[in-house]
Amino acid sequence: MSDSREENTGAIRVNGAIGGIEASIKLPFSKSILNRWLVIDFLAKSEKRAENPLVEIIDQYSPEDVLHLRDLLLEKNGNLFAGHGGTTARFGLAVKCLQDGVWQLSGTDRLNSRPIGILVDGLRKLGANIEYLKEEGRLPVKIYGGELVSEGPIAISGGVSSQFISALLLIAPYVKNGLCLQIQPPILSRTYIEMTLSLMRTANIKLEKEGNNILVFPGHYHPEAFVPERDWSAASYFLAALYLQGMGQLYFPGLCLNSIQGDAQIVDIFSDLGMEFREGEKGLEALLRPKEKVIPSCLELDFTHIPDMAQTFVLLCLREGLEGRFTGCDNLDLKETQRLQKLKALVELCGGEIVASGSGLLHFISPREIKLPQNQTLKTFADHRMAMSQALLACQGDTVEIEDAAVVGKSFPAFWSELEKLGFLCRPA
Repeated sequence: MSDSREENTGAIRVNGAIGGIEASIKLPFSKSILNRWLVIDFLAKSEKRAENPLVEIIDQYSPEDVLHLRDLLLEKNGNLFAGHGGTTARFGLAVKCLQDGVWQLSGTDRLNSRPIGILVDGLRKLGANIEYLKEEGRLPVKIYGGELVSEGPIAISGGVSSQFISALLLIAPYVKNGLCLQIQPPILSRTYIEMTLSLMRTANIKLEKEGNNILVFPGHYHPEAFVPERDWSAASYFLAALYLQGMGQLYFPGLCLNSIQGDAQIVDIFSDLGMEFREGEKGLEALLRPKEKVIPSCLELDFTHIPDMAQTFVLLCLREGLEGRFTGCDNLDLKETQRLQKLKALVELCGGEIVASGSGLLHFISPREIKLPQNQTLKTFADHRMAMSQALLACQGDTVEIEDAAVVGKSFPAFWSELEKLGFLCRPA
C-alpha cells in the first residue's frame, strides 16, 4: 500500500500473518514531542527558523495533529480548526492568548464536547480574554489575544488532562512575571508534564520544580539544533503483534531506550513478557524467542501515566486469552472517543467481559476462545488508537474489517503500509 494520507478513506480488511515475523519498522516521529517543539520554535521567533530541521521533518512525515497545530499557530486572524486534536486545541488556545489578534477556535464535534474549562480558567487568571460561543467549558471559543500577566501562583487540577498543564507551562516564559503552577493531585499522565519541562530546559528556559509546584521564570526560548524521537506509542502495536505472533525480530530505526516519552515504559512490560531489547546498527531491536514468551495468569498494569497504552494491552489480552487487571483508567472516556465504553463493548462482542469501576480499575476477562466478529465492520469512532489496536485481532492468520482506515493519519499516516511489513495484508474492504 502507499503511505499516502489519502490511501484509503473507507474500511480496510486486515489479514494477519501466520508464524514468526521479522521487519524494520519506520515509525512516525513522536507527535507529543513535535507539538511541544512547534510551540517552542514558534514562540522563539528565531531568525534561523528556516534552517531548523523541524520544518523539513513536519513536511516529510506528518501526523495530522502536527499539521493542524502548525497551521493554527501561523494563522494571523480568523477561524482556527483543531480537527480531532486535544493537544492541538489546548496548546493553540494558550499561544493565541499571547498574540495580538482575534480568533475563533473549534474542532470536530467530538473535540468540541471534550473539556477545556480548566485551561480557560487558568488563562483567564493571567488576564486572557476568552468567550465561550456555545456551551460553558467547551469549544468553540473566541480569543482576544494580548499580554498575559501573572499576579501570583495558579492552582490547577492534575486529574483531568496533563495537556492543560503543559499548555500553560509552554507559554509561561512569555507571561509577564513568569508563572508558578500549583498542581493539585491526583496527577494523571505525569510523564507528559515531565516531557514538557525537559524540552523547555533544552530550549534554555530556567525553571524550578518542587513536589507538585513548578516555577517558570520569564525569558525567551533559544532552541538549539533539534532531533526528534520516533514514537513509542506507535511502536506499541508492533511490539504487541510480535508478542501475539509468538516469535520474531523487529527493528525500529531512531527509537531510543533512553527516551523522554512516558510510553517507553512499555519496554519493562514487554520485557516481563519475555521480549529482549537491544540497541544496534539497525536501531532498537525487539526479539522474542518461542521458549522465552511469558504467558501470565493475570496481566496487572497501571496506566495512570501511560493512558494511550490501555487499548493496546486490552486488545493484546483479548487476542491472547489473558485475564487483566488494569488501574489508572480514570480519564479514558475523555479521549478522542469514550474509550472505556467502546473497549467494553468490543470485548463483549468478542465473548469477553470488562468490569469497570469509578476508581479507574478495569478487570478484564478474556474468552477461552475468541469470537471474531463475522460479516461486521469494527467501529473506530474517529479514534486512531481504536483502529490501530483492533488490527491486533488479525494476528495468527485471522481477518478483521475496520472502518475509516484513514483515521490513523492523526498520529501514524503510514500505519497500514508498515503493518504489511509483518506479513499482514491490508486492503480496501
